[in-house]
Amino acid sequence: VGFSQGGILASSVALTEPDQVNSAALMSSRILPEVLSQAAATDRVAATSYLIAHGTQDQVLPVHHARESRRVLQSFGLEPEYREFPMAHTVTPESLAWVAGWINRP
Repeated sequence: VGFSQGGILASSVALTEPDQVNSAALMSSRILPEVLSQAAATDRVAATSYLIAHGTQDQVLPVHHARESRRVLQSFGLEPEYREFPMAHTVTPESLAWVAGWINRP
């Protein structure tokens, strides 16, 4: 799980070394285009679960970054858990509870 730059790191590791992780949560974050040229094969990446949580009022990393990240993951055949929240570049109790529920899902 990573917030902002932490999410960039989480997605970078998950895309380039998917055998090292089984899931990645991006909170108010994005996937760097530079990482895509180094991404593992689609079949390896597709074994990873992803969650994207982002604020519709985020002025640091506008919500279009989350939407693009979802599109990128879909191009790998994935369907990330995705939700937009009425928040800025922050973590709210509601967004944190949603992420925690995803993490704790059996």
